Amino acid sequence: MAPAAVPQISSEREKGAPLKAKIIARTAAILILLAGALFGAAPAQAAGPVRVWFQPGADRYTPSNIWSFDSRTGTGFRRGFIPSLTAWPVQSQYPFSYRVDGATVTLRWTVSGSLGRVTTVNYASATDVMLVNVDSQLQYWYGCRSAGRPAYAQAAC
Repeated sequence: MAPAAVPQISSEREKGAPLKAKIIARTAAILILLAGALFGAAPAQAAGPVRVWFQPGADRYTPSNIWSFDSRTGTGFRRGFIPSLTAWPVQSQYPFSYRVDGATVTLRWTVSGSLGRVTTVNYASATDVMLVNVDSQLQYWYGCRSAGRPAYAQAAC
């Protein structure tokens, strides 16, 4: 039995076609994996013991915050992200312990020992958005399933 004939590539355009197809296929696979990592992790995180919330800054000069609560240990942190429009584009992190009593969470800031209070006013489970009262100041907090968060907030989930 004679071996099958190997087709000859007749032009430069045809020579590059298989390589281009491989590059496109690999790029698509990488993009699918990245999308799964970004969007697939949120529902699992929401059901886990650590709950992460994003709180946008009040204006373009005040920091946005990532709030993290670990129900296993009763501890968490608030990480501030100062906007790049100010002179100090740095992060700061403030650890706390907390206690839950109904809709109110009492925070004890680790460094200063002072107390803070976070009370849930309203929560929309469909959008994973919560209106909270933080020390007499109303704020919207966005969970890991909510849309429109910046990349650093998505990465925290």
